Amino acid sequence: MRRNVIGNILEIGGSATDSAEEKLSNHTMILMGLFMSVGGVLWGVVLFLFDLRLASLPPTVYAILTVLNFLILHFFKTKKFARFAQVTISLSLPFLLQCCLGGFENSGAVMLWALLALIVSFGFLTPTSRLTAVIFYATLLAATTYWNTEFRTIIRPFPDYVRQILYMTNVLSISLGIGIIFSYYLRMSNDIKQALRQLEDEKATLISRLSKYLAPQIFQSIFKSKSEGGLSSSRKNLTVFFSDIKGFTAMTDTMESEAVTELLNEYFEEMSQIALKHGGTIDKFIGDAIMIFFGDPETRGAREDAIACVKMAIEMQVKMIELRRKWSSQGSQNALHVRVGINTGYCTVGNFGSKDKLDYTAIGAQVNLANRLESAAKVDQILISESTYAHVKETFPCIYMAKYKVKGFSEVVQAYQVVIDRPDYLQDFYLSRNVNGLKIVVDRRVADKAMIRKEFDRIIQDFEN
Repeated sequence: MRRNVIGNILEIGGSATDSAEEKLSNHTMILMGLFMSVGGVLWGVVLFLFDLRLASLPPTVYAILTVLNFLILHFFKTKKFARFAQVTISLSLPFLLQCCLGGFENSGAVMLWALLALIVSFGFLTPTSRLTAVIFYATLLAATTYWNTEFRTIIRPFPDYVRQILYMTNVLSISLGIGIIFSYYLRMSNDIKQALRQLEDEKATLISRLSKYLAPQIFQSIFKSKSEGGLSSSRKNLTVFFSDIKGFTAMTDTMESEAVTELLNEYFEEMSQIALKHGGTIDKFIGDAIMIFFGDPETRGAREDAIACVKMAIEMQVKMIELRRKWSSQGSQNALHVRVGINTGYCTVGNFGSKDKLDYTAIGAQVNLANRLESAAKVDQILISESTYAHVKETFPCIYMAKYKVKGFSEVVQAYQVVIDRPDYLQDFYLSRNVNGLKIVVDRRVADKAMIRKEFDRIIQDFEN
């Protein structure tokens, strides 16, 4: 109950929009006024009992003026005026009381209350106001010191026990005041530290959640950058990857949405881990499609970026074999197959959108070509452009596929298929022979026996001629 009363008093003049610093300043000023008012009332009573009626007026007036100041603050929210008024009476009335008691010695150095008020006021005054308060205090101290002898002769001397009581009262009261105010600051400091820890925890949680919506490289780039961000972009040589699931739309018509969601999320999770392993920047998920690029925000060079992208694509196709076996063992009747398109070239990459919503992505003709190659690829096939082939041909076995007339390109585009050199993969989908200058790769999924016989007859005929 007592805490609630004091807490309500400390909130006088406050508002819900006050910052923590503003609230602490207001509390400090009110706490100083409360403590010195209680001390003023006690001083007034004690001095009145000692028949020092004139000397009892300054502390009593202090308490009355403080109450009036707080009422004005409560009704009119005049914080600047309230702080100015409180500092003025807190500095001047202890010196006035000292004069009424006959100087420094007779008063038991009651002006130390003004020193306490000056120190505490530093907690809620501006730097300029602090300097003014120090000058005002120094002026009062100099004036009362100069006139100290006159006050001592005007006011009748006190008995020694009265001076001793005054000294003891001042020392104990000021010590108590220091203890109370510093205890309050310590408690507020602990509250602030706890609030900061909570804020840091909330910040970490928020950052963790936001990081899931951005590629790790872009996320780290944003948080390391000192710029505010904005609509900006640059031209960079990227290797762009597109993939999608063959027949996914038709599959969704035969499966429950929950099952589709679970399957698709597992697929994206596995593919994302592979992409991050190879250093790819995951641009976006578009339905069942994935767009990834290499070369921004970090690059290892055009050749190494292209090699890393193809390595990633191969590992993804191999992982799909494992996933199909797993899903089949779980009773899934849908065998998911992925097709991939990869292209290397200069793209525009950066922030696109509006000042309120940005998307970090890559655009341009070379991005479109990677997308077109993905559409032209057959199931489980990795189709790459000639520019990508030039970077990876010495690292991966590739076979020339065809020339494609691609929408948006005036010239035909040569495409190559990356042969996945893994025995179990080749066994599932390819028949290959490489003997004494004869290299044959047959795709079991698209070739038929009649076509193979016809082509072999043509090869033999050309060879004999």
